[in-house]
Amino acid sequence: MNRGDKVKLIEIYLSDEQTHACSRNIFYAGRKYDDGAMAIKFVNEELFKAPGWKYYLKVLKDGILQEIPMMENLFIISTALTKEAGVYTCQIIARYNFGEKTKSFSEFKLEIEETIFDQEITEITIDPNILSLYEELLNCLLYTSPSPRDRSLS
Repeated sequence: MNRGDKVKLIEIYLSDEQTHACSRNIFYAGRKYDDGAMAIKFVNEELFKAPGWKYYLKVLKDGILQEIPMMENLFIISTALTKEAGVYTCQIIARYNFGEKTKSFSEFKLEIEETIFDQEITEITIDPNILSLYEELLNCLLYTSPSPRDRSLS
């Protein structure tokens, strides 16, 4: 993601009944290998400012469970989540005072779309920096190789 790019937001409202108030349960979260282009914003910020509570995003895909600490009410969907295409089951978990109390919010799903390349790569372009170094190295080797006349003197 370039510095000038804008992050696209998925906005979700969590209610006090520990559910999210959205008619759909699955959210499009970008394509495979996207990096930082999408974020989840939980719009009721006051919930995330309650003293003593720490929030985590629990993510489950193909039997692998991750629990990722959240910074306030925003969660950036990073490369770690976009390595694999598919549907991720997510849930906010809140813990008070290191687990003394716990509350879970209802699950929602994030869909990471498969990246489809619609053009065949016909030519591999060489990085101009690498090409320049290669040419320098080649010229250096030409000037340091002994000539047949030099070999006969030894």
